[in-house]
Amino acid sequence: MNLNTPENNLLSLAVLFAEMIDQRKPKGVRYEFQSLLILLNLAKFCEQDTPSQICDWVLNRGELLKEKLGLDWKPMPSL
Repeated sequence: MNLNTPENNLLSLAVLFAEMIDQRKPKGVRYEFQSLLILLNLAKFCEQDTPSQICDWVLNRGELLKEKLGLDWKPMPSL
């Protein structure tokens, strides 16, 4: 049985993100930490390296990302 499938790799990444601790102060937190990590990594996989490139990538795909990831955010994260 081959456990090294793309589905298992994605699941492992999601599990890893879920186990990470959000060290932001609770006051003013608008977005879930794990969801931000997923968006950041998706942008990095698409060769977006700077914060402004990552932000533009996320904003340009906001509706698709919200639909596919089940996010109920009104505005997407920005710089």
